[in-house]
Amino acid sequence: MQFLGRTSYVTYLLHWVAIELALFGLLQVAPNMNNRFLLAVYCTLIVYPITYVASDLIHRYLELPVIRWAKRGSRASTSKLNSPLVAARP
Repeated sequence: MQFLGRTSYVTYLLHWVAIELALFGLLQVAPNMNNRFLLAVYCTLIVYPITYVASDLIHRYLELPVIRWAKRGSRASTSKLNSPLVAARP
């Protein structure tokens, strides 16, 4: 559950792209597939692992570094505002 909580926003952003790509790929491989239920099952089996692996990778290597960078920047600007020289200015 903690994994889903950490990656929920990235998963939300990626899931529709993964669904569209999976549907496109499935319809390219089997253009005469008329059974919508079977198409949905195949799409789900493809999309779940791709979405969660991609979400985890994006969360680790893109989202967390940006969050850390933003926290460092906010601490630096806060410490500059609290310095005695800034406080002494009228």
